[in-house]
Amino acid sequence: MFINLLITDLKRSLDMRKVIPAILLIVFFMIFGENAFIDNPEILLPWSGYSKDYNGILEYLGNMLLFDKYKVIFVILLCSLYSSSYCKDKSNGYILMVLNRTDATSYTQSKFIANTISIIFVSLCSFFLYVFILFPHIDLVSPYCNNGYYYLDIMLSHPVCYIIMAALQFSMIAAACGSIGLLVSIFQPDAFVSIGLPGLIFFLALSFKADNGPFDILSMVGMNPTLTLYTGGTVWLDYLWGITFPFMVICLTGFLFYLRLTKKIIEGNI
Repeated sequence: MFINLLITDLKRSLDMRKVIPAILLIVFFMIFGENAFIDNPEILLPWSGYSKDYNGILEYLGNMLLFDKYKVIFVILLCSLYSSSYCKDKSNGYILMVLNRTDATSYTQSKFIANTISIIFVSLCSFFLYVFILFPHIDLVSPYCNNGYYYLDIMLSHPVCYIIMAALQFSMIAAACGSIGLLVSIFQPDAFVSIGLPGLIFFLALSFKADNGPFDILSMVGMNPTLTLYTGGTVWLDYLWGITFPFMVICLTGFLFYLRLTKKIIEGNI
């Protein structure tokens, strides 16, 4: 039953009527939200006024993740895919039908897995579409790329791997914020809260100045070192921490969601 429930949740979370607009909007802001375009709005592409060798696509991608002001919008768009699903389940009575056939554990696991997978999928598609659109105009990596990028070796030798790493890193943090929205929705079943709150949480997390500490979300999103500054480990340890930390947040919020859902079932308040 769990597999059938998960498949249903994945189909609902990956509804193309929501996925395609989200991808297009994210790519739009990734391209036209770049400072170069804002400074020169008369040009079609923000990079057309630069030398082809000045910056590469992956350098723009790295700078966008660290400095772009639209990342909060990305998180809201990603969380709009499925973070408010409990609110919809409660309003149309779907949750009663599901819980008559399965238990709270399966419902919770399916909900959080589907929410995370949908956010990762849309992030990957958005990042690759961004690169695909710009590839005819500029190189993937500029020959003048300096040592300012933490994963420079991967960027130079395995650019596709770097794109996947960047998308996965960002999407896991977005999914962690979305999982908090899911958790809040079981206390306050309001779709606007469950979608808007993750954006606010993400903004506050970016604003928290951790001085490049282990919990510095801005550094994690921007693919910069956090944990290794204190442990002296490798860059892969940093990346593993950047994935593990939001994964722990997702697991914790899922557990709290399960506890609250179980209590509501016992009280007959579903």
